[in-house]
Amino acid sequence: MAEPNESASFDAQTMTEAIEAGEQEAPQVDVSADYEKSKEYETSETDRTAEAKEILTPQFELHEPQEVLPESNLSSDPGSFQSMAAAVNPNSTKEVDSESGAPGDVDAFRSMAKEVNPTS
Repeated sequence: MAEPNESASFDAQTMTEAIEAGEQEAPQVDVSADYEKSKEYETSETDRTAEAKEILTPQFELHEPQEVLPESNLSSDPGSFQSMAAAVNPNSTKEVDSESGAPGDVDAFRSMAKEVNPTS
């Protein structure tokens, strides 16, 4: 069985030889006319009807996309980090000292530290 490209090449070769021998006229190509004719096939007759236009019109409202910037707290307050962590994982909330941002009972730690080192 012959390959499709081989038969096309054979047909083209045969046509070329016939044109050179004067047995056949060379085809005339009018690109502009072909382009204008192709426009007729761009949209079918069915798609040009009012019913088709109604069907093809979107039935919902389209919204423009909005840019959403992430919110960030640029403060260096450790308490803000602790509150953010508590918001993410409410089960891990610990008592936090507002001055130092350290977790746990800071006053108990300070009194214990004074017992170990009374000069501090």
